[in-house]
Amino acid sequence: MNHGITKDTRNKFDKDVAWSAFAMLVPIAIGLLALPLIFRNVGQQVFTLFLLSYGAINFAPSLDLGVARTMQRRVAYAAPFHVETLGALVAHSLRRATIVAMAIAVFATIGAAILFPPQHDGVARIGLPLVTGLGVSLAIYANCQRGILEGLGAFSRSALNRAAVGIMLVGAPVATSFFVRDATALSLAALVVRIPFIWEQQRAIRSTVAGRVVGEDAEREDVISGFMRESGWFALLSILAVAMSGFDRYIMIGWGGLAGQTLTTFLATQDLALRAIAVPAALLPALAVRLAASNGTAAARPLARRLFLAIVPGVMLGCIGGALISPYIVHLLYPLLPVGEASAALRILFLGIAASAVAQFPMARLVAAGRARDAALMHMGELVIYLACVPLAIGHLGAVGAAGLWSGRILLDAALLTLWSGYSQKERLSMLQEGSAIIVGVAAILAIGLLA
Repeated sequence: MNHGITKDTRNKFDKDVAWSAFAMLVPIAIGLLALPLIFRNVGQQVFTLFLLSYGAINFAPSLDLGVARTMQRRVAYAAPFHVETLGALVAHSLRRATIVAMAIAVFATIGAAILFPPQHDGVARIGLPLVTGLGVSLAIYANCQRGILEGLGAFSRSALNRAAVGIMLVGAPVATSFFVRDATALSLAALVVRIPFIWEQQRAIRSTVAGRVVGEDAEREDVISGFMRESGWFALLSILAVAMSGFDRYIMIGWGGLAGQTLTTFLATQDLALRAIAVPAALLPALAVRLAASNGTAAARPLARRLFLAIVPGVMLGCIGGALISPYIVHLLYPLLPVGEASAALRILFLGIAASAVAQFPMARLVAAGRARDAALMHMGELVIYLACVPLAIGHLGAVGAAGLWSGRILLDAALLTLWSGYSQKERLSMLQEGSAIIVGVAAILAIGLLA
């Protein structure tokens, strides 16, 4: 029984998912090899500063005030409308993206100047925050462009651009690290290489919109009004999520006092975890677009289950296997770090990776149903608990405590999202499926940790 899902629809969905996977896996593989090389070339202090700047730029898209996700949903919904309606929405979206990118860049520069550890060179102390702010602005704008392309169904063009950017964002700093041992120069190299790819995405958007075949008698509808109101809940959701996933490193520095080798250990292992989390997250835009285009979850339910079975078992097995060989991973990639502490932190981080893969699905259901507010309110409660636990966890357990706090937050979030979306969207079967996956994965990884 196909529930109205045709073979062509399934094939198109599978291709979109495959392009998304390609766009994420290629730069992740390159990064896993390249970042340890930068570490060896520039040393611990410069590498830590570079990761703080590079991490801010990488996670900047989550600080776009929800514009990219609103673009993606509205463009997917508006695609069958009159061409003029679609064109007006795209132009409106890009204007909003420019304003948001410039505003967030100012806050990122100030925040980096306050939170980054002090440097002896006054020029570097000013230059690194400035480069970080500019990098954040370009990353936000590029992510908004991708939201439009994916909403238009141009996953292949978006994926090729993202894969090339991902390679160059690591490749340029690696090349620079052989000649310059300076964090500002490394981040500047990553900033400059992004510019031509932004131009290419802008050209791709224009050609894709111009190539849309929509009948002149197609329905006209106002798809612009309420744009920023809708993006407001996405913005709150994204900011809270990034505060407890990628940017928590800055919370831990300022609030918990994480520093020295303990900070480097956590940053290096968390970077591995964040790259792993990006894999399942990158596969879901195709599902989000399909949900938005169908204006509900019922028509896309078989596709959601198909994607779940394609992603989650593999992620769970990967996390279990990674936990088993965590000492070897650390020794291979970061031999200068204390293997015992780093491998213990990595095993704990695998709990968060497993839970995050599952959490993407109930989150997609809530967002598709217009319930982003529910997820945002859950995140607000989690953030209060998170902030209260930061000094205690780091003070007593160091990098292992920081890893435990990170994974614990994701486990709590996954459980709440699964339960709430299951009841509110009447997805009892999905709730059982997702809850069972979390329990099995967490139990297996904890067992490995106890036996290690």
